[in-house]
Amino acid sequence: MSKRAITIGLVVILAAVVVAPVWAGGEATISCTVTPRLIAVSVDPNYVDYGVVDLGSSAVSWEFTATNVGSAPEDFTIMGAGTQAWTLIDTTPDPNQYMHEFAKPTYPAGGAHDGWTALTATYQPLAAAVAANGGYQNFKLQIWTPTSTSSYDEQTTSVTVMAVEAG
Repeated sequence: MSKRAITIGLVVILAAVVVAPVWAGGEATISCTVTPRLIAVSVDPNYVDYGVVDLGSSAVSWEFTATNVGSAPEDFTIMGAGTQAWTLIDTTPDPNQYMHEFAKPTYPAGGAHDGWTALTATYQPLAAAVAANGGYQNFKLQIWTPTSTSSYDEQTTSVTVMAVEAG
């Protein structure tokens, strides 16, 4: 073989090596974590027994604490409900109607409407931007019985506190 053919062959091989891409193997891993946002509230205590209350009068509960047990700031809302025989209203009760109110500290005197907010059957604000993981809002309830009633049975109702993400 001639020197010329060997030289051309070496130049072609050298050119192929120089221009050919070089691929290196390997990989890298990214570690990813996520914490789901928890929106949750607890209320303590979770009951009230007003006892026997005269018609046309009121009774005040003990103090409740609504606590943010979630992982984000929350707004608390509150709503009431009717009973088996009485309709929830947001003004002075008439026969077979009752009013349920809430108040936050500093508490107004019982037996008055000033400083108390009437509960309705739709959610309304209780507290805004309650801190995550233990922020809280204290409140009390006040019930106003009807002026007269068609049922002298014990009446049961509920008050619901709901948490929504603040903002």
